[in-house]
Amino acid sequence: MMKPSLPADIEALTVELLNEHLTRSDYWNSGALTEVNSDLYAGMDSMSAGVYKIDGRLRSGEVVALIVKLRDLGGSENLHQGGRQEVHFYKYLAGRAGVETPTAYAAEYESETGQMLLILEYLNECGDVGTINTNSSLEQIVRVTNALAGMHAKWWNTDELENLTSIRTFEQPFESGGRLFDSGVYSGARFIEQYENRLHPAIYDLYSSSNPWPQNLQGMFSGNRTLCHYDVAAKNLFLPEDLTLAPKFFDWSLITRGSIGIELAVIIAYSLSVEEHDRIPDVLNSYLETMHSLGITDLTSDTLWNDVRCGLLVRLAAPIALASRDYPPAHALALEILPRITSDVLATDALELTR
Repeated sequence: MMKPSLPADIEALTVELLNEHLTRSDYWNSGALTEVNSDLYAGMDSMSAGVYKIDGRLRSGEVVALIVKLRDLGGSENLHQGGRQEVHFYKYLAGRAGVETPTAYAAEYESETGQMLLILEYLNECGDVGTINTNSSLEQIVRVTNALAGMHAKWWNTDELENLTSIRTFEQPFESGGRLFDSGVYSGARFIEQYENRLHPAIYDLYSSSNPWPQNLQGMFSGNRTLCHYDVAAKNLFLPEDLTLAPKFFDWSLITRGSIGIELAVIIAYSLSVEEHDRIPDVLNSYLETMHSLGITDLTSDTLWNDVRCGLLVRLAAPIALASRDYPPAHALALEILPRITSDVLATDALELTR
């Protein structure tokens, strides 16, 4: 059977084409749709792809909802790599990743054009959900980190992890991070020029120095590697209010054979406010206990602390990367996370690693 085509945009995703993809799925058992309507979906925001909620009607008259994700064809090679990786994840890894994910009814990528199509279950139909953000309770954050520990423990330093050659390595992000202060992809100088009054003096000194600290950090992490999401933010997971249900994670475009230090630093930066950095040890202690209970006894508190401090410094480069994009929401996010990550870096004395 010939594969159905991939839509260039949401207007090209007709009910006929949607049905072609759904009928090929082993997980779609609801029959054919007779009509669909689509809207941009704020619940799963993505800065490199269009995410849409599809409301459809079945021949039986039943109303159903789906999520569709399309890649932006004008994106950079890094964004195209994200599309490839996310499709690969849903096709080959989601069922054995070690964490809960949305059901994917279709996951396709076209290397010649960079087009992608994901058709996912609409998770709001699973019941009320909470989220992880700066108003999160410690219990919510720990639920998320403990769920991720299940994936981290499963892939911890395994040969199987090394064989996932379609997933980017720990080293690859540093290759682009080394260009952070060049005139190419990112511009630290431009960021300072625009937002100097928002920078803590110590962060200003770091941003304006000639020290290529993102690259230098690469060798400061421990050698532990595992499968990581690398972008666990509020709009990339569903956290059921029912405590018996596990969180579900999506937007796997940054999936990496990476370091738990960067993984946990993302969660800390996005879920703790500037007044709450004293909760970092509680989050890490709970995570460490869970990893030990899952058999990862070679992970020590000192190693975890070192890797998270390194990870926080890596995240300190994120505001510059976001602000370099010609996209106002990215600038807004850069300014939103800057004070949080600054607070976390200062609270953990991570800057000493750059000296």
